[in-house]
Amino acid sequence: GPVHALVLVNLYPSQPLSTTQLQALFAVPELPVLDLFPGPDSAPNRQQRQLHRGLARQQNLAHYQAVLMPPATAANVNNQSAFWARRLQGFMGHQNSAATLSPSAAD
Repeated sequence: GPVHALVLVNLYPSQPLSTTQLQALFAVPELPVLDLFPGPDSAPNRQQRQLHRGLARQQNLAHYQAVLMPPATAANVNNQSAFWARRLQGFMGHQNSAATLSPSAAD
């Protein structure tokens, strides 16, 4: 069926999406996009968020949201939003691990 929403997560911040790639992902103005940026609020992370937001505006995305997902800390262990951030980070870590396994190692 058709895509109803898009969640972008770059697990490899050293390999950001190009402007061309982002424009292709943001080509449908009605498509809701959740753009997750895992990691600390660093200068490169801020630059990527600004680039993504700017391109989303240029493409007239009606429902674009960028979210910084800081690393989990002991201080926010009972926080509900931290719970969901940890769940998402766990899911991403699992997907990343599965993607790096060779076909023979998965058997």
